[in-house]
Amino acid sequence: MALALFDSVATLQPIDVARLTLVEPVERAGEQLARGQVGTVVDVVDQDESKQYLVEFADLEGR
Repeated sequence: MALALFDSVATLQPIDVARLTLVEPVERAGEQLARGQVGTVVDVVDQDESKQYLVEFADLEGR
């Protein structure tokens, strides 16, 4: 199933910050993107034979 621009997605397991590109600095060492976080697909890039997705996540404070 391919995702489209502006689709909503949710994390099924925690994602370590080392795998993320962050816009704001991490406040706590060892922080993870928690399971169940909902984000929005903001870009879809075709790379070789697969697609790459840019997903934006924000907390209740807009960070």
